[in-house]
Amino acid sequence: MQISTKNGALFIAILCLIALLNQNALAQTSTPHSKQLTKECIKEPVFNGTACVFYHTTDETKEIVVLVHGINGSGPGDWHKQINKLIPKYNVLTFDLPGFGESSKTPKNYTPEAYVRFLDFVTQRFTNKPFYLVGHSLGGAIALLYTAKYPDNVKRTVITDAAGILHKIAYSKSFVGGWAGKHLGKSFGKFLEGATGEMLNRAERWRGKKANIKPKITDSPNIVAGHALSQADFSAYLDDIRTPILIIWQEDDYIAPIRTGIALTMRLPLAKLEVIKGDGHMPMQNHPDRFNQLLFDFFNIPIEQFRHDNSEKLKAIPGTSEAATQAICKNKRNIVFEGNYEKIELFNCAGIKIINSHIKQIYAYETRFEVINSIIDSNGLAVEVDGSEAVFTGTQISGDIAIEASRSRLDLAGVELQGKTSSITAKSRSEFLFSISRMDSPEFQGTIHNLISLTNGMSR
Repeated sequence: MQISTKNGALFIAILCLIALLNQNALAQTSTPHSKQLTKECIKEPVFNGTACVFYHTTDETKEIVVLVHGINGSGPGDWHKQINKLIPKYNVLTFDLPGFGESSKTPKNYTPEAYVRFLDFVTQRFTNKPFYLVGHSLGGAIALLYTAKYPDNVKRTVITDAAGILHKIAYSKSFVGGWAGKHLGKSFGKFLEGATGEMLNRAERWRGKKANIKPKITDSPNIVAGHALSQADFSAYLDDIRTPILIIWQEDDYIAPIRTGIALTMRLPLAKLEVIKGDGHMPMQNHPDRFNQLLFDFFNIPIEQFRHDNSEKLKAIPGTSEAATQAICKNKRNIVFEGNYEKIELFNCAGIKIINSHIKQIYAYETRFEVINSIIDSNGLAVEVDGSEAVFTGTQISGDIAIEASRSRLDLAGVELQGKTSSITAKSRSEFLFSISRMDSPEFQGTIHNLISLTNGMSR
């Protein structure tokens, strides 16, 4: 149960910082719960403690909204700006998760799976029909997993600024880079993000599969719950979720990067992403009017309309019928590509962003670039990278070989790879970090959520 490496200590320190930042934010924004809620503290069998539940029920014919808070949060405190608006039209159920608020804080293994069982216990006791499920941060991850495991109990699900979800290395480096970028400057933030990713990649390779970083169960519930969330792999559940899901994200959230929302939107069969401008981790408190309107619109939109909207989530990507161009970047920085391209070639460039694009081939040499919400579709080699760092988010890549890498590091989240010969291959040592992604090739078919290192001639 001890932390065994200096790298592991740094990772736990990152979790501590996340917990501290959450604690400070909540201390500033949380308020006493609405007087319209009834409080009932009950014995619960999952963690064998006491859980405090808050509810408002006036008419059993009304639909039910269940609200799940995040790390170091409180049900009635975090959601107070929603509860008062919901009560006239809906019955409301919320609670303090075990380990937080007024519920028991005894040393336990606060995993997402255990929280899902707790959520099922509470909803079975206090509801009598399918409900709308809304979760924030850790609560967003719990809501996603609950929806996968108990689809018949949920009418629709709302996930906002969900923490975790990405592979722990991808999440940690994004958090460190985002925090440093906000407080110490964007250039230093990018540097620190890269350095953190490299360090954690090395630590992951060194540990292998037999060792793992684990906090003591006696540590703060913030740390135990945060660590357990970082270890969770949601990728196997996403393809089978058929419940309509609204994903709400505050645009500049370094605690839970919007990259997670983009990746989930691409991988979930029936999901829509709504972005709220501004920074912060709690859009329901920072922008309550906009957040509440999105909730009400989602609860009331006809399912046929939502399916239609979901079918158009790639509409920003131009079709193949549009004229394709070729683009070349040489020794430039901070260039954005968007559109329909026959080929994009990048030589010694940095800060390159490719968004909402349809591309037949990408070649990158000694370049740092990012691809978001795009389709790369080739009859041959779709993506070739040499001595480069690439980040792909919410993107589909297909070809005879989807990606060929040499001396490169790739970070892929919410990505779907299809390779007739192979999905990924390496001419020389390269690393592929996958988060909630999927690969389909003769050598591997299925979801993938881990770090893969390939050397000369290796493929998957």
